[in-house]
Amino acid sequence: MRFSFILILIALISCKSQEKVVKTDPSKQEEISFKVIKTGTNSGYNELTNIQVYAQRGLEIVWDTLTMNFIGEKSLPIVDWKTKQLFLATMGEKRTGGYTIKITSVFETKKNIIINLEESKPGKTCMTTSALTYPYQLIELKRFPVKKKVIYVRNDRIYECEK
Repeated sequence: MRFSFILILIALISCKSQEKVVKTDPSKQEEISFKVIKTGTNSGYNELTNIQVYAQRGLEIVWDTLTMNFIGEKSLPIVDWKTKQLFLATMGEKRTGGYTIKITSVFETKKNIIINLEESKPGKTCMTTSALTYPYQLIELKRFPVKKKVIYVRNDRIYECEK
């Protein structure tokens, strides 16, 4: 029994973190402009999701899930697929209101596309609605080669409300 405990302890101590930190030389990054297509808190994505959309059929699939909780008009955005692509970022299901997700910047390096996201969460002093929410943001930007790796960098921001 004691021997098993020691083996488990050694295994836990020797495990390495799988978190990867991306470091790039800022002088070798190009900031890319983008346009927000849609943002909100009522998507059909229950899980944290990042999706790149390169074609009309992909947009139709993403759009069906994105707007499944909408009532009324669900018209698709018009995209020039030869020169543009879309990125969707969601936070998944949240138990209250007050959550938002925002793509703050996009950078291109030789091998990567880096998308910086800000996830805002209400602090303890905030009163929020008691409803399930599904925050998301969909953006359009120039088309990149599919071979480039897309890296999403999520940053938490907790905001406090007045008492």
